[in-house]
Amino acid sequence: TFKPLPPAALIADEPVFRVDRLLDSRVRKKGSRRVTEYLVHWAGYSSAHDSWEPSRNILDKDLIREFRARHTVAH
Repeated sequence: TFKPLPPAALIADEPVFRVDRLLDSRVRKKGSRRVTEYLVHWAGYSSAHDSWEPSRNILDKDLIREFRARHTVAH
């Protein structure tokens, strides 16, 4: 059955999609900087639409804090 994809909200005329959850993280080198990226599962979309996003694109910083709390390894 065809289910239409949820539309983006607009914030300051920019499309914004709702995050369902963060699945993973990685650090990538961009020039001389290191950038943390998160694998995002978008609300209402299949896993085929999951994408790696830099932390600056995750507007709800609580999602990042919660992800880090769940994935912190005790030493």
